[in-house]
Amino acid sequence: MIHTATVDEDKAKLWDNKKLWDRLNVLSGIDVIDKVLLPGEKDAVIEKINEISGYAEDEEDVEDLEELAKN
Repeated sequence: MIHTATVDEDKAKLWDNKKLWDRLNVLSGIDVIDKVLLPGEKDAVIEKINEISGYAEDEEDVEDLEELAKN
């Protein structure tokens, strides 16, 4: 979700930066995200993406989205 939600210009600079892939020894932009963000940080970013997108207005909505994602 983080990779998809990043605008193309920033995605090219951050997640899809081949030099960074080499430095981190990863194979994809998603791997970069997993390598540089802690689990709690990823959760916070995803929560903010959901908030901005209008999907989560309160804690119950976040829990519903998490349950939906698991299925």
